[in-house]
Amino acid sequence: MKKLLALFLTVFVFCNIAYSQVAGSFEIYILPYRFDTQSMTYFKNNGFDTNTTRIMTEGSIVYSGDKTNYDPAKVKNFLLKSYPDANSSGMLTLDWESGPYYDLRNYPSTDSRFKAAEAKLIGLVNEVRKHRPNLKLSYYSIPYRFYYDSQNTNWNPSGKYDNLLSKLDFIAPSLYILFADEETSHTKNLEYIRKNLDVALTYGKRLNKPVIPYVWHKVHAQSKLYGSEIIQKEVYAKYLKYIYNYSYNSYKAKGLYLWDGIERRLDDLSGVNNHLSGTVYDAATYDAWVVSMAKTVKSALNSGTTTTEPAPAPSPTTQQVVSFTLFDASTKKDIQTIANGATLNLATLPTKNFNIRANTNPGTVGSVKFALSGTQSKSVTESAASYDLMGDNGSWTPSVGSYTLKATPYTASKGTGTAGTALSVGFKVVNETSTTQKVVSFTLFDASTKKDILTIANGATLNLATLPTKYLNIRANTNPGTVGSVVFALSGTQSKSATESTASYDLMGSGSWTPLVGSYTLKATPYTASKGTGTAGTSLTIGFKVINQLTSSSTSAMSVSGDSATSAALGAKLVLYPNPASNLVNVELREAGDGDAVVNLYSMSGSVLMTQKETATGLMKTVLDVSKLQQGLYIIEVITSNGRATQRFVKE
Repeated sequence: MKKLLALFLTVFVFCNIAYSQVAGSFEIYILPYRFDTQSMTYFKNNGFDTNTTRIMTEGSIVYSGDKTNYDPAKVKNFLLKSYPDANSSGMLTLDWESGPYYDLRNYPSTDSRFKAAEAKLIGLVNEVRKHRPNLKLSYYSIPYRFYYDSQNTNWNPSGKYDNLLSKLDFIAPSLYILFADEETSHTKNLEYIRKNLDVALTYGKRLNKPVIPYVWHKVHAQSKLYGSEIIQKEVYAKYLKYIYNYSYNSYKAKGLYLWDGIERRLDDLSGVNNHLSGTVYDAATYDAWVVSMAKTVKSALNSGTTTTEPAPAPSPTTQQVVSFTLFDASTKKDIQTIANGATLNLATLPTKNFNIRANTNPGTVGSVKFALSGTQSKSVTESAASYDLMGDNGSWTPSVGSYTLKATPYTASKGTGTAGTALSVGFKVVNETSTTQKVVSFTLFDASTKKDILTIANGATLNLATLPTKYLNIRANTNPGTVGSVVFALSGTQSKSATESTASYDLMGSGSWTPLVGSYTLKATPYTASKGTGTAGTSLTIGFKVINQLTSSSTSAMSVSGDSATSAALGAKLVLYPNPASNLVNVELREAGDGDAVVNLYSMSGSVLMTQKETATGLMKTVLDVSKLQQGLYIIEVITSNGRATQRFVKE
């Protein structure tokens, strides 16, 4: 009976372990501190792996003034803080995206620069293993992410990274979506995932290494139309389902990393094609959206359906033209995608020498036949990529008027073989140099409550210590009140470029901004069409300063005595523990005197992030909740009747 009971318990535990995973043995890994409270709680309670993995970013690897070499002291410091136990296990991804990372990619394996880069990357692996030998290691995005086949040919020749990858424990390619489905197509994006997986899985099978790619629920920042915008969760789930199902030469990915970039998490919260419609506008609503995204992903991975598209080699009938790109015929630089209904304003475009490229799926087809009609007309067939309306070396300065452009792919050269799916767009060409649209003023407002705070005039000074909130945004006020779009350019201590196509026209969109102390210049330009296209109107530029200075009234309750030497001596009696800390930090000041005490927590830029009032009776003790702070260095200050004491504090 005891044996039967033991067997039953073993089966019960095993079944519960298997059930707790999101999708069988396929793990979804969550990196700590990359998500907020709601999403982390959901991940921990629903089978996502939140405990075994971390990433070492470049700031913890390289010297401050030299990104081409790793700093052993920084590496050791990261490991001591992140893995206090010398026998710690888990998975650590090394993210060193400069210096040797690019030399390894750009030079052939026989080149001395490749060999030097490989030696540095292997040296970092050995340095980590010296301190934490039980960690499982990988390098982020090696082999290298590619979009065009020519990139893969140049960067990922067969076996180039065998020596490096053989010294790692798993392979971590990047599968960030580079262009939204709306820019290219869902099929094209699945083909992009497939091709990159093929390379990684080939290495994985040959070297017997697990493949665990990184994915992100936002479009990569390189996209000109949808950079950093949130992907529709149903579309995102299809990408992950495809990764989960896909097999190459009978080898599959063992899991994936859900990535979230802290530094840009509240950018572009409107979503691709504004599908979120203002429902995500700050950290809390974003966090709630992440939970709904995770539920959609879990449901998709646990469903019985299989995502099999696209086929490894599209059949001739699936060939298609997916988009048109206007580019500078002289420099070959892309200018914009020509969507149906677009308006091209010659007065605002960077050149008068244009060409138009037809982008196909797959990237190489037999030929493409163009038919341009309208104010001007042209018929031409291109049999070699890239497929350009004016040929490889031609150019076009269009006349003002209306046009229709159609391009049809064929399986054979010179417009022969089987015709694929054509694409037709209509567009206008204008030459408008003047407009009555203008930006007339800037308003600072509370990003949480949407209440106006003040008008920012040229030369204004904004004092963070006296403003009613630290969650700010700036609205550009236009005449008329609704324009096609507004393009922002913020420069100075911090910088940001943004385009808002729907009123109100806010610098941070639906997000918020806590500015650093310093000087700034802000310029906003109205345009007659969306996304900064059409005719530019009259811009407005202002300069302003941001300070963080407490007024005398805010410290009048304190009678701070003693000179700098006294304050320095008192500082030695200020104790913070634990330091570093992740949730709570104890603050104790001996010889604090009697009476009121104020405890302030500052960012390294001088912003007051937290203030508490306490009572001192010789000893001042309190606890600060730092769980919501981002990782980094801060200053804790205690002001008492005996003076002022400060210490640095590290949030891990």
